[in-house]
Amino acid sequence: MSTTQQNPAGPSSVTNLEQARERRARALLDRRDELARRWAQALSHNRPDADDLAYEIAVVEEGISKADPSTFDALFREWIVADASRLHEPGTMTGSCVMCDVARGGVA
Repeated sequence: MSTTQQNPAGPSSVTNLEQARERRARALLDRRDELARRWAQALSHNRPDADDLAYEIAVVEEGISKADPSTFDALFREWIVADASRLHEPGTMTGSCVMCDVARGGVA
């Protein structure tokens, strides 16, 4: 007689739970990246919503930290460098900034 306990829901429920966690983690990482992009643009163009976006980034980062501390630890320094690299002076037009595109007469 085996003493190993089986998951009553079956192995597929474990896989589904893992997939759901991975999707949630990916969604948080994608959300953080989008917010950071918007924050850098807002800060670079002296927009008042930069502070609100920074707060939203912190909230998402807290969620990432709680859900997967090792991922948070691995990415935190990379985020700082990436976020800083997106910043630019208001008069400097960059190809990766939507607000710069709009200022040049491009479509956002």
